[in-house]
Amino acid sequence: MNYKIIYLSLGILSALAQNTLCDTKINDVSHLTTGHVKKIYAPYSIQELKTIVGNTKGPIAIAGGRFSQGGHIWAENGIIIDTKNLNAISLDTHAKTVTVQAGATWREVQAKIDPYNLSIKIMQSYNDFTIGGSLSVNVHGRMLMESTLIQTVLSLKLMLADGSIVTASRTENSDLFAAAIGGYGAIGIILEATLSLTENEKLELHQVIMPLSDYLTYFKNIISLDPSIKLHNANISVTDYSTISSISWHESNKQLTITDRFKAHNFLNAEHLAFQMVRYVRSVQKMRFPLQVMKNTGTVVWRNYEMSTPVSAVEPTSRLITTAILQEYFIPCDSLEDFVKHLHKIAQQHSINIMNISVRYVAKDHESIMAYGQAEESFALVLYINMRNSSSSIRKATIWTRQLIDAALSCKGTYYLPYQPYATKQQFQKAYPRAPELLAIKDRVDPQHRFMNSFIQNYIL
Repeated sequence: MNYKIIYLSLGILSALAQNTLCDTKINDVSHLTTGHVKKIYAPYSIQELKTIVGNTKGPIAIAGGRFSQGGHIWAENGIIIDTKNLNAISLDTHAKTVTVQAGATWREVQAKIDPYNLSIKIMQSYNDFTIGGSLSVNVHGRMLMESTLIQTVLSLKLMLADGSIVTASRTENSDLFAAAIGGYGAIGIILEATLSLTENEKLELHQVIMPLSDYLTYFKNIISLDPSIKLHNANISVTDYSTISSISWHESNKQLTITDRFKAHNFLNAEHLAFQMVRYVRSVQKMRFPLQVMKNTGTVVWRNYEMSTPVSAVEPTSRLITTAILQEYFIPCDSLEDFVKHLHKIAQQHSINIMNISVRYVAKDHESIMAYGQAEESFALVLYINMRNSSSSIRKATIWTRQLIDAALSCKGTYYLPYQPYATKQQFQKAYPRAPELLAIKDRVDPQHRFMNSFIQNYIL
């Protein structure tokens, strides 16, 4: 009998029983950013969470699915509140709303609402993320009319630094509502949110390849005017940067070609393995772009199926040598081609291994203080990048990221904040001019700056 393993197991179980994991080192999902914390707490109730906040000292950061990549889930030598056990879900089928605690994942919400033929209005492409994390970064999706998560939020419950619990909505504590959604944990702990839902329906996939120069006109005259289109995005070819594939999901009465309600969580198939090859074999990229269109056009699925992709579909099989990062730039629609020209030039100059460029429509966000959709209409360009897991690669990435941010700013665009903290503070201030408003609210409701993480320390303070 291996007594060492038994004693180790008992120690882990004891720590779990106390809802406290003692681990001083923490890493982000890309394994490029590392920090040290005193403790990680995983409370099972709001009262337990209140006790933790009241009985601890120093900075408190909040973690959910832990997919942010720039130190958003920890402050050096602070504590982390892991929300995973706060995952209750309450559904109102008559009102078509769901009230969800922050630690629940979108997958768990989908499982709850699917039997009633209901669907989430807005979420990011992958369903492993927690609701609290998604609210904190104010995710956007592939929907046309409602493109940012805040548009579907009816109300929030927040725990402030003094342990008080407040409701925030458009009519009650509206300043906290605008600051918490997209506020990266600066204001307080998001406990739960009530979200509006929509119908689950059958969707048929239509794809068209065209020159990038034709896409804006096609989007304005065809995509944006077609009420049957429920989800839309596009992919720019990473081989020539001048070709784009328009991908639209239309409501349909046709027979399902895939009858599953959800995609498998353990995502391992030929397509996934081929995507891994793209990381190392550039020639595969040339084959992948047209083959995807030929294979998938005409597919008919449930909306919930199409919105149930797990992160494992694109995760690296290993991060020992290389890793994957995301970057995202929000560019006014009329400046799409100009920015792509900058992007192509910078990518060639620095040999950036961009594996995918996805384009999403984002309407102007009039509500969140930290709105990334500041132009009346923007296209979000999501870059999926493979890079070496090394300090020299990080130094190089810092250089070309700042060049890309400058290119976005020159097009009157912005960049997204959940990713690696390579931007200068001056770039941040130019892209997010309302950040002082967030800090003013934080100073009022969290005067001792208990709620803290590396992102807030680097850019907000």
